[in-house]
Formats: sequence, C-alpha cells, structure tokens
Amino acid sequence: MLNHNEKGQGLIEMLVAISIILAAIVGGLSLMISSYGAGRQSMHRTVAANLGREAIEVCKNMRDTAWINSQAFRSWFTNPSLDYSAVPLYDDVTARWTLDYLPDDISDNGARVWLYTSGDLTGLMNNAEFFTPEETTYRRIIFFNPICYDEFSSTEYMVSDGSDCDPNETIGVKITAQLSWVEQGRTSEIFIEDRLYNWRYR
Repeated sequence: MLNHNEKGQGLIEMLVAISIILAAIVGGLSLMISSYGAGRQSMHRTVAANLGREAIEVCKNMRDTAWINSQAFRSWFTNPSLDYSAVPLYDDVTARWTLDYLPDDISDNGARVWLYTSGDLTGLMNNAEFFTPEETTYRRIIFFNPICYDEFSSTEYMVSDGSDCDPNETIGVKITAQLSWVEQGRTSEIFIEDRLYNWRYR
C-alpha cells in the first residue's frame, strides 16, 4: 500500500513526464510552422526571380528584333518622353511582347501581375489584364538606364528619366527588374539587373 509521500512523488513524476511530452509536441509544431513559412517564402522568391528573368529576356528579344530590322539600338527601349520605367505586356492576340510606359513605380496598378487560369494561356503570368485572369500577390516593373560613351574622355556614364546620351553615343543599357510580393502581411522585394551592350557599336 502506497503512503502519501509515494503518491505525491508519483504525481510529480507524471506531471514532469506530461510537461516533457507537451514541450516536445509544441517544439515540433513550431518547427513545422517555421518550415512551412520558410518554404512559402522560398517559393515566392523563386517565382519572383523567374518573373524578373523573364522581363530581362523580353528586353533581350526586343534588342535582337531591333537589330534584325536594322533599327537603332535604343529604339526598342526609348520613347519621346524619355520615360525609362515600364512593364512588359504579353498580347495574347498578336502573341508579342510590348512595353507599357504608364507605370512609374512598383506600387502603380499597372505593375500588378495576373495569372491566367483558363484557356490556352493557363499558367501564364502577365502584367496585362486580358479577359478575366486572377490577380496574384506579385508586382513587376523594369527600369532602363541608357549607357553612354563620351569619346572625348573615353568614359562611360549612365542617364535616367528625362535625359539621353546626345550628343554622345548610346552603347548599352542597364536593365533593372524590380519584383515585390506580400506574404502574411509583409512585403518583400528583389531586384535583378543586367546590362545589354550594342556590340555593333564601332
């Protein structure tokens, strides 16, 4: 027959054991939640990086098309207002990419990225809102900085909105793709940069 001391000791041991088990369960759940959050963040970062790379590739294709058509190097990324911020738009009617210069900032509505959920373009993410796509958490915009060459001083320099290289030559362009997304109320962003040069420049 157990005395009161032995009964109290057994109760304490049971409480300690329950506490250890609960601590292990809570720790495991915390690890699972943390791993899930890290996985989601990694997924968003991968998608955003791919959207940025796509924007850079669109610009490369436009440059190559300009070369094929014997157009000036800067013809594909400049406009009369010298506005160097734009979003790439895929037109599913003409099956061509164009640049929309209306958005000036990542927060502009035109920078929103849409997901096509039906039809031949299912799975395509695009800045253009054709038909009835689904809005995603991503935003995308690209910025151009013409790279100029001053033959007198043999130096390169870059210009931004409202400026061009005249009277000097435009020998290249720096392209910066800015991507942002919201996850659990927190905004994250990445920047992807590349430089395209006019290898035909004398």
